[in-house]
Amino acid sequence: MYLNRTLFIIISRIKQLLAVISVALLFNHLTLLQVEAIRFNLETNSKRCLKEEMRKDVLVSGEYQLTESPGQRTDLQITDSKGHHALNRENVDKGKFAVTSDEDDIYDICFISYLNHGHSPQPREVTLELKHGVEAKNYDEVTFCLSHVYDYHETS
Repeated sequence: MYLNRTLFIIISRIKQLLAVISVALLFNHLTLLQVEAIRFNLETNSKRCLKEEMRKDVLVSGEYQLTESPGQRTDLQITDSKGHHALNRENVDKGKFAVTSDEDDIYDICFISYLNHGHSPQPREVTLELKHGVEAKNYDEVTFCLSHVYDYHETS
């Protein structure tokens, strides 16, 4: 009877330790992820492009934000080296996108500014954050799993 109780306690402690190690390893992996971010000014009636290498079948996600500029429209275009459009968005201020490539290629991510008549030119600040592959996936599910591991740890 005493041996069974001791064995049960040891197994419970091992389960708790494994849960803590799993959380620590996952946290370590998440903190090592690299995210590319850039900020630049976009002059009125101009086009600014960034070249981004994309691997075949690898998800690339982006999040962008532009400062306000009355009377100015900005479009977002993503094209491959052959001129094929992967994404075309008009009149953007803030948003997210996700694209994959059919082949390894260099893509242009372009912001194009247009000034409406009767408004004064004013540059817009563009902030763009890009993530590739595993980094580009949504980690809401991971957070859900982490909370359940933590709940298990608390109740054991």
